[in-house]
Amino acid sequence: MRVLTLPSCLFALALISWGCGSKPNSAGAGSSDEMMRVQTAFEKLQKESGPDASKEEFTQHVNDTLASIGDLQTSEKAADLGLPKDKVALVYDYFRQAAIAYTISTQFVGTGQDQLNKTTDSTSDGERETLNAAFPQLDPVDMMSRRRTLYDLLRIAQGETRNAADMIETL
Repeated sequence: MRVLTLPSCLFALALISWGCGSKPNSAGAGSSDEMMRVQTAFEKLQKESGPDASKEEFTQHVNDTLASIGDLQTSEKAADLGLPKDKVALVYDYFRQAAIAYTISTQFVGTGQDQLNKTTDSTSDGERETLNAAFPQLDPVDMMSRRRTLYDLLRIAQGETRNAADMIETL
C-alpha cells in the first residue's frame, strides 16, 4: 500500500506545482498584439505605397489601411490593458503622427494646379500652412515642391512607425 501512496503523492505534488506556476500575462500579450496589428498595417502601407503610385492608388491604399486600423483611441484603450500606460501612450502618439502624415500626403501625389489651372509641382500657400501646422520640423524650402513634400511626409510616417516598433519591443 505504501508503494502506491508514494507515486500517488508525487503525482499530486507534480499537479499542484504545475497548477501553481506563474501564468503568462494574457492581457499584456493581447495588448501588444493590438499594437503589433497597427504597426504591421503601417509597415504594409509603406511597402505597398510609393511616390510612383497614381494618386488614386495611393489614396486608396492609405484610406484602406487607416480603415483597417480603425480608431486609434479605441485601439490604444485595448492595448493599455496590462501594459505601462505611459509607454502605450507614446506608441500611439507615434501611430497618430504616422496616420496624419499619410493622410496629408495624399494631397501631394502627382501634380497640382496653379492659379492659371496649369499643372505644377509647386505647393499652394494653403498647403504649406497646413504642412507647417502639422509638421513644423519640415524645411519650408522643401515644402515648395509637391514631390519633395510627399517624400518628406512618407519619411516622417516611416520614422514614426519605426519609433513605435522600437518602443513596442521594450514592452
